[in-house]
Amino acid sequence: MKRVYSLMEKPIAIGSFAFDWDKVVLIVPQGARDEYNNSSGWKNAVVFEDGDKIYDKIYNDQQGFVYTLEEKRDGYSRLPYDYNYVVTGNIGKLPKELTIPSYADGCPVVQIGYTLTECEDLEKLTLPSLLSELYCPRFENCVSLKEIVCPIQDPTQVNVSTSDEITQRVYLRVPDGTKSAYLSTSGWASFMILEQSEPMPNYERTLTDEQGVKYQLSQTDSS
Repeated sequence: MKRVYSLMEKPIAIGSFAFDWDKVVLIVPQGARDEYNNSSGWKNAVVFEDGDKIYDKIYNDQQGFVYTLEEKRDGYSRLPYDYNYVVTGNIGKLPKELTIPSYADGCPVVQIGYTLTECEDLEKLTLPSLLSELYCPRFENCVSLKEIVCPIQDPTQVNVSTSDEITQRVYLRVPDGTKSAYLSTSGWASFMILEQSEPMPNYERTLTDEQGVKYQLSQTDSS
């Protein structure tokens, strides 16, 4: 079962465990969404009204990613769209290069909500253009990761939580003409940033000399 249909315009109270809202969505009559969102037993559901485009609560794509649907509600500003998919898993080993799509089954993908697994070979990851939140520790299992590509023109669109383990070894590639904006934005500024047309440097990100002194490659904004 993926969907529960209710014909009641005003819902009656039901038990909290009547349906597994982690796996199914709820479809209600037009104009009844708010009633269900505030009603005991129903309020934990992702609610669609009759006639809406309906998305599954759990969706798997051909790359092996698993997406979980979330609904935007008052006070939950992290979600930029009425319905949003969050990447919550992957099935099988990830390849060397991977692009997370901006839409899954037509629904915006706005966050990577889990720590990637089976990603030891992953070297290059392209983020979705509708991303609203990025938590860098999600990539710490990706020991071969060298480059993250972010196609977003406005870096302030994304709330970024950094990780030294990632920012000290991974390059961030951004659209041409946006490096200054990224370097002046909290979170993104921790990365070594390259614009789309720039070649990958030949320097190692970290280097330890014969005396055991460790060096970290740094960057200045020359634009």
